[in-house]
Amino acid sequence: PPRSTLFPYTTLFRSLGEQIYQLRDVMIRKKFIKEIDLRPIPSGKYLIVFSGLQRMIVSKVLVQK
Repeated sequence: PPRSTLFPYTTLFRSLGEQIYQLRDVMIRKKFIKEIDLRPIPSGKYLIVFSGLQRMIVSKVLVQK
């Protein structure tokens, strides 16, 4: 069976580093799907960071309204 990876913190940041959303204890096996309501935040560039014990994954998120 495929190995799972635990990410204790999954955080969405504004471009200036302000944390605007955090999800705790995300377990990822092959892929991860989670709907996050971004309607309250303005258009712009954001970063989502999956922080694990052994690794960190950073992805860009572009919000356009």
